[in-house]
Amino acid sequence: MDSRKAEVAAWQCVRLPLLVFLGVLEPVVDFVASSLALIGLLMAFFWWPLGVPHFPFVLMLGMSIGVGAVLAAYQAILRALAR
Repeated sequence: MDSRKAEVAAWQCVRLPLLVFLGVLEPVVDFVASSLALIGLLMAFFWWPLGVPHFPFVLMLGMSIGVGAVLAAYQAILRALAR
């Protein structure tokens, strides 16, 4: 019984500072990741119709979607730590 209480207390000592740290960084991470994803999508759809040779259209789309996925994972981690 005491072992379980010690585990819960240790988890709280790790969880709360991590939650506060990630929560403070959330506006910055949200702004940067959203901006990168939006700029990547806009650049891809701007250059694609112009037919620029050797333009990495699929790579640009993939990176933009990947940045969006990283942002979703960051928010999921915050929600998990908030429980």
